[in-house]
Amino acid sequence: MKGMGADTVDLIYLDPPFNSKRMYRAPLGSKAAGQAFKDTWSPKDVEKNWHGELAASHPALYEMLSWVKQTHSVSMWSYLMYMAVRLVEMERILKPAGSIYLHCDPTASHYLKMVMDAIFGRKRYQKEIVWKMPRPSGYKTQAMNWIRGHDTLFYYAGEGRIFNKQYEDYEKDYLKNFKDEDEEGRKFWLRDGRRRYLGKGYALSDTWTDIHSMQTQSVSKAEGTGWQTQKPLALLERIIAASSNEGDLVFDPFCGCATAMVAAEKLERQWIGCDIDKEAQAQTADRIAAVNPEAEAAVEFLDITRPEEDPEDPFGGLTMAQYLFGLQQGICNLCRFPVRLWDCHNDHIKPQDVGGSDAVHNRQLLCGKCNSVKNRDSMKIAVKRIQKHADKGRLQLGPDFYAHHRRNGFL
Repeated sequence: MKGMGADTVDLIYLDPPFNSKRMYRAPLGSKAAGQAFKDTWSPKDVEKNWHGELAASHPALYEMLSWVKQTHSVSMWSYLMYMAVRLVEMERILKPAGSIYLHCDPTASHYLKMVMDAIFGRKRYQKEIVWKMPRPSGYKTQAMNWIRGHDTLFYYAGEGRIFNKQYEDYEKDYLKNFKDEDEEGRKFWLRDGRRRYLGKGYALSDTWTDIHSMQTQSVSKAEGTGWQTQKPLALLERIIAASSNEGDLVFDPFCGCATAMVAAEKLERQWIGCDIDKEAQAQTADRIAAVNPEAEAAVEFLDITRPEEDPEDPFGGLTMAQYLFGLQQGICNLCRFPVRLWDCHNDHIKPQDVGGSDAVHNRQLLCGKCNSVKNRDSMKIAVKRIQKHADKGRLQLGPDFYAHHRRNGFL
């Protein structure tokens, strides 16, 4: 996404990992055999530069996420950091009037809504769409609880957005009333001496009950690829038909088995998809060819690899403060308590007065209190002073204060 131009995409649909604590593997013998991914998250999945990027561009969001560790779990925080940096890029490439649909389930939906509000702005929020799956799963694993029977889609769009109203069919009993036709062939129901013409159907609400999930045998047989998180084609066709026009550009950053691209191709939209799983490429080629053999030749596959570190830019475009903030994961390196980026002080671990280097390996970020307590003294002296301040209730120590400073020889 970082290689895509700003304000270029008309519609984004994403079906990302849900933080489900599951490992997904496609069945042997299926079209997607070899596809696998874990949906379990830990701090190992959070890259150090994400801290500085988010803290600089969305400080309130970063601070909110830092408290998720306390209110929920480190796993949820890791997952939301992963999602946040990607959603920031999606907001950049989406046109101001463009639409985005984020597909999730109740595992993290409430937190994702707050992340979306922070990045896209609450004024662009349009609807929370409930997709009620006629064949809910989990009867065995949720025997002592309500069975989950729906997914959630958060729909955001800017002013001037495209929206083509969608309809669901009338009931058969209602249609029986429209027995007559006028001179133009339009069906009508003569009621109380007045003509009531047959419309397109009932305008759809934000609760969708008419699209079957991949667990339904008829859908699975017609569309199934074996991809573990595959969504039905009808779901993507509805979203793309409603929020884009022919020729518009549709983007799916977690494209998987290419359902969004297939729907876009059928509806004559342009499309881009990306996925980290190599199996996604084969799935895309096969499914696009089945829809439009001529389009297969025009599909271009790009293997995007991470650029090597630039020796002239060791911080990867970040300032030293942002880089250190990432290394420390947003924590003061003395009291070990969370700190805001703009409240940090850049300190020399070994003071320059006694030969300390000015290089990055001898630099750290401290909160204002710790910076004044340490002054120009060594870390050993500073750690003892901070302990005394904490004992007197003048500041709070982070949970790893003792372990961290013992590991580094300061205690």
